[in-house]
Amino acid sequence: MKKLVSLLLSLALLAVPALAEADNDDARRAVFDAMEVYAWFVISPLDVDLNAPAQEGFYPVLDEVLGSADAMQERLDAYFSQDIQQALWAWDAYRNWDGWLFGRAPEASPLARPIDPDIADVSIALTGETDARREYTATVWLLSLDEPIQLTFVSELTDGRWIFTQFPFFW
Repeated sequence: MKKLVSLLLSLALLAVPALAEADNDDARRAVFDAMEVYAWFVISPLDVDLNAPAQEGFYPVLDEVLGSADAMQERLDAYFSQDIQQALWAWDAYRNWDGWLFGRAPEASPLARPIDPDIADVSIALTGETDARREYTATVWLLSLDEPIQLTFVSELTDGRWIFTQFPFFW
């Protein structure tokens, strides 16, 4: 019996790093998935059909999944609070015409730029959790700094889904 308890304890202790690593993978995925959606608005707009007629300098979005304004709104609802969504729409990267999503031509977008080339590495960890709130810490190493910077992302359980209420975009 004593050997069995020792064996079980040993197996449990060996699993802890694997569980922590899985938590960090989940944290990284949660933040990076939201970073991608956020980036569509502020640095890397979706492709548009430059051969289609423009509406006030905006062209139809080519993405088959996100070609409608409703689809983009659903994607935003899946990740961000209303405050963050309003800030993203305020960038004026996209517009809704008759339910279709239109975006600026890449060369006309004041926002289009590559991911920050100064970023050398990023790690993300779940650093706090309650039944209704999760905090993620991103540690970002920059080529131009000796010490990394740390950013806190907050996700809250709202209407049965986890959405970011604090999102310090860093790409």
